[in-house]
Amino acid sequence: MLIQLKTLKTLINSQVTTRIKKIIRLGTLPQVIWKLMQLLNNENTTPNNLQKVVAQDLVLLTKVINLSNFIYYRLRTPATTIARNIIITGFKELEFLTLVIGLTGTFDLRKASYNYDGDLL
Repeated sequence: MLIQLKTLKTLINSQVTTRIKKIIRLGTLPQVIWKLMQLLNNENTTPNNLQKVVAQDLVLLTKVINLSNFIYYRLRTPATTIARNIIITGFKELEFLTLVIGLTGTFDLRKASYNYDGDLL
């Protein structure tokens, strides 16, 4: 019985590993997008408020860091906190980035039919 259980665990681990390797792109959770958009539309929001939300999602965090590094790639001292990356990126740019990330899954053209023509909408 113990040998069968080990074999089953090995099989499951193998299947999980195979599925994980097939993931091409990760998405951001809609709850994170929603919360971030609410904060960005509040004039009293601080970078620290945004940092708490951005830190919840690895995809969003990575994109914020990449964008801030792209914007200020010549900084003598790189940003060491999420809040600093948010400041470098800017609230408006972060809002745009959040919208793009949020809509990417909704309007993924790879899921559209072969003869899809977006101009006909």
